[in-house]
Amino acid sequence: MRRQVVPSGGDFPVGVAVHGDLVYVLNALGGGSVQGFRNVRGSLVKVDAWHRSLGLDPAATPQFTHTPGQVAFTPDARALVVATKVGANTMDVFQVGRSGIAARPVVTPTHGAVPFGCTFDALGRLVVTEAGTNSVATFREAGTNSVATFRVGADLRLTNVSEVATG
Repeated sequence: MRRQVVPSGGDFPVGVAVHGDLVYVLNALGGGSVQGFRNVRGSLVKVDAWHRSLGLDPAATPQFTHTPGQVAFTPDARALVVATKVGANTMDVFQVGRSGIAARPVVTPTHGAVPFGCTFDALGRLVVTEAGTNSVATFREAGTNSVATFRVGADLRLTNVSEVATG
């Protein structure tokens, strides 16, 4: 049974991160964005001030590699992490506060390429799947797919722990 339909606050929603009553939707098109909501007694309420553009180039091609991949809360919910794929080839970490997420993220370039999916392991480390190489031209060919692990510092900067090619 459908309970509610709400606009995602952007174009082409591709991910959702939830922690307590906080909900953030990742929108892939139009340069990418995240939009925050509050879960109020089971209903999502959009908070307009919690919208953040990711500043990716909406005209870049191929479109798929120039969009964000995933959004996740850190285990302690002090930050919201966004993978940006080739468009920026970074992990963007937004501080989370009572008034939503920070206006600008702490940006960490990835050593690998095309950061795509992400999750946190049992030790609280960020685990990122990397889907290819740094070059869009070689992305179409067999890439150096890998899994990278990072520590999230107190300053929200990511420190690479390991990176292993998956073949």
